[in-house]
Amino acid sequence: MKCDVHPDRGGILFVDLPSIGVRRWGCFECRANLDKKMLEYKPPRPRWIHDPHMPQWERELRTGNPGETLGMEGREAGHAYLTRIARDRSEK
Repeated sequence: MKCDVHPDRGGILFVDLPSIGVRRWGCFECRANLDKKMLEYKPPRPRWIHDPHMPQWERELRTGNPGETLGMEGREAGHAYLTRIARDRSEK
């Protein structure tokens, strides 16, 4: 068969999904580009990471870096943050 992208080149079957009816034929260059794209894929970050109203300690707990900016572990970071909020409210 011929390459789907380059009709002047011969191609081999490199994607075959009969359950959804997808078959892709490609030359060496097309197959190499597909492999390269698959290796470079980075999943999108969840939306809550960009939430400006989320406390820093909670963002760190969800991303797996507890206490990174505070230099503490997760529960300690959460406790320190809540203590700071309580102190600020009592001073007002």
